Amino acid sequence: MRICVLSFISILMVSCAAQQSLPVAEPEDDGPKLPDRSTILTSSGNVIVGAEAPWFAAESSNDGRVINSRTFVSDPDRTTALVFFSTTCAPCRIGLRMIADSTQRLDEAGVTIILVSVAEEQSVVAPFIADMDLQNFTAVLDRYSVNGERFGIVVTKDDAQSMTLPRTFLIDGSGSVTGIVGEEGADYVDILCGGAQ
Repeated sequence: MRICVLSFISILMVSCAAQQSLPVAEPEDDGPKLPDRSTILTSSGNVIVGAEAPWFAAESSNDGRVINSRTFVSDPDRTTALVFFSTTCAPCRIGLRMIADSTQRLDEAGVTIILVSVAEEQSVVAPFIADMDLQNFTAVLDRYSVNGERFGIVVTKDDAQSMTLPRTFLIDGSGSVTGIVGEEGADYVDILCGGAQ
C-alpha cells in the first residue's frame, strides 16, 4: 500500500514514501497503473465505520467560511466524502484526479466532496486546487491538523506528528461513517458513488 507520511518537528518536514515498488507519477504524467481495488478500512484511529463521525470544522480555502459537521446532515439524501490530502503527497494526486474526472457522476450520485488539506496554507492549496481542476469542489484548510487528529490521520507522540495519507471518510446524512478508504484503486469513484463498500 502506498502511504504518504508527513512528519512535523518544530518546522514542517514533508516526505512521501511508497511501500510498494510502484512508481509515483507527477501530475502531468499518465501515472502508474492503479490497483484494481481500493484499500477499505474499518477504522482510522478512534473513527469506526458505523459510528458517528467526529466533529469537523475547517475554513474554506475559497471564501473563508467555516464548513462543519452540520454540512453533512443538511441533506439526508446525500453522502459527504471528506478527502484528506496534502499537496506534496503524490499518491493523494491519483485519487484527486479521479474525483476531478468524475464531477458529474459524483453529483448525480448525491456525493458531496469536501477536500481537506492538512497542515498547509491557503497560498499553497489554492493554486494546487486550480492545477488539479478541482475548483467545483469545496476545499478546506486543516492548518493545525485538528481534524486530522480527530479522524485518526495525524498522531502526535513526543512532540512529533506523523500523518497517513491518502484517506477518505464517507459520511451519510445522519452523520454516521459509512466507509473509510485508504489507498485509492480503480474502483475508488464507484465506492464514493455507492457510499460504502
